[in-house]
Amino acid sequence: MAPSVLLLLFVVSVNGLAIKVATTTAVNRFAEGTACVKRGDLVAAQRHFAEHLALHPDHEQTRAILSRLEALGGVEDELSDNVATKLRFGNHSVTLVAPAADRTSKLSCDSSGTMVWSGAPVLLDWLSEEGRVDALGIRGARVLELGSGHGLVGCGIAKLGARRVSVSDLPQMMPLLQANLEANEDECNVEGCELSAQPLAWGTTAGGPFTCDDERPWDLVVGANLCYDEALIEQLATTLVALLSVNDGTIALLSLSDLQHFGHERPDYEVLTSKLEEGGFRVRRLASIDPSESNERLRRSGVMVGDAEREHMIDIFIAGNAFAVEAA
Repeated sequence: MAPSVLLLLFVVSVNGLAIKVATTTAVNRFAEGTACVKRGDLVAAQRHFAEHLALHPDHEQTRAILSRLEALGGVEDELSDNVATKLRFGNHSVTLVAPAADRTSKLSCDSSGTMVWSGAPVLLDWLSEEGRVDALGIRGARVLELGSGHGLVGCGIAKLGARRVSVSDLPQMMPLLQANLEANEDECNVEGCELSAQPLAWGTTAGGPFTCDDERPWDLVVGANLCYDEALIEQLATTLVALLSVNDGTIALLSLSDLQHFGHERPDYEVLTSKLEEGGFRVRRLASIDPSESNERLRRSGVMVGDAEREHMIDIFIAGNAFAVEAA
């Protein structure tokens, strides 16, 4: 990942960072730019950061942010040809908004963030089985999704009875995430759930994303197909350990492919689960599911599934304090 991207992600995802600038005007410009990134308005963000840089031409963080925003130019245009698809799981459905398949180059470093991967629909199908929502305490919960992509898991959990759901990903994914939240928010509001999106860089260990909007810790952290790049596993584990450490009752629910890309002759996810155990947390596998049925249903709906052609299983894990894991 380019240094400018890491700097942008660090600045916009850590709300507690003290920005040492000389004037109230400059502070406001920087804060307004950060807020615009969070809601996916990259054009306005670029304007505010440019005004901040004019007041403080030697502010290297702002210069790096502007450089990355300029590189991301045209993201909103690329989303103009969105296609919306209704995906069913159990008695519920999620509206999936996706860009045209040939227009994903600027939304992420590759197409991984803008494609659907097996772990997400499999997790929603599994959660919709009778008794699962109550057993895991999802009803009324505060839920944070990591590496959300489209926000499919987050939107689905919102419709399963969660009280608050925040989806998170890289800043350049915010327009796509926001489009998906808007497509589902009316139904989620009827269910009594508040939806939000925020940028969160793996490796971050403090700041706004680590508590819910009401300053209470998250009850549940969820993620699907997170182990796609070995270089990022350490950062992902760091963030997960920090999130689980905020509150003894917080648990993580992870839907992970057992594919072997990293050359360890074991599922890639074992790199992550072993780091969580090293961090002092209990990890337990709850299910191992063949994703072919879920993938076929998505294929018939016209949705591209990134790992549909590979033979693999989706393993669902729970992680957290030993007592919390056993209680779930």
